[in-house]
Amino acid sequence: MKKLRLLYLIALVSFTFLGCESDAEIDTPSYQNSKWIQFDSEAVSVSESNTITIPVLLAASENTSGQSVSFTVTSQSPDRYAITQNGTVEIPAGEFSANIELVPVNDNLVNGDAEVTISLSNTDVGVGVGGEGLRFNSVVVTVVDDDCLPTPGSSYTATVRAFNDDAPSYTAMLTPVPGTTDRYTIDSAWGPDFVGWATGNAGFNGQFVYPATIVINSDLTIDVLGGAGYATGGSGSYDSCGDVFTYTLTQGLFTTDFTVDVTLTAN
Repeated sequence: MKKLRLLYLIALVSFTFLGCESDAEIDTPSYQNSKWIQFDSEAVSVSESNTITIPVLLAASENTSGQSVSFTVTSQSPDRYAITQNGTVEIPAGEFSANIELVPVNDNLVNGDAEVTISLSNTDVGVGVGGEGLRFNSVVVTVVDDDCLPTPGSSYTATVRAFNDDAPSYTAMLTPVPGTTDRYTIDSAWGPDFVGWATGNAGFNGQFVYPATIVINSDLTIDVLGGAGYATGGSGSYDSCGDVFTYTLTQGLFTTDFTVDVTLTAN
């Protein structure tokens, strides 16, 4: 019988404690004339191409003079994010929340997710739900790596622009350079009929096709290395998730200087 009473008391205390931690307690604290600060969540995530605001909440019946809140930030990947505030966030008078802003670094690298822990360290008022310092006194932010490993295909639809006009589109073929993982030869970097289109002379179709090698760098920028004397190369970027190359070419074939913009979209 005594054991049953003990279990009943434990259950009653647990229910009461959890009840004090409900979101409603943030607006109407159960302790008369008490106040504390807390996060509204213990774990959130954000893509590295986005920004996230993390609310800091003040549980109080009034806030007549404002509240300064200190926080600390820890992470094993400090180069993966930036915090706009420098360790302090201000909750203005008359308000009951403020935001910490975390800006991920969109690095175009396949380097996995990163975790950032933000902890409240204010000493003027209680921290965490009910001020007890046990829950919602810190939040773990997961910065989600949204990049993909480069896995180029072999066949691409190429769209080309030069002289503020659309040049003939074509099918481009990429072939891995043996012994490498980041180099691909392209049979024609601007299209087999580009010179015929640019000169208005179809007799040049199939000539001066601009053979090249595309090099994918670790940050997903690309270098285009021309394979002929007139093919002076170019640069651009690679969308590894969509398998799309975008680059701008220079040339030494024509006496007039101009550039050619090319987009390769995987078929």
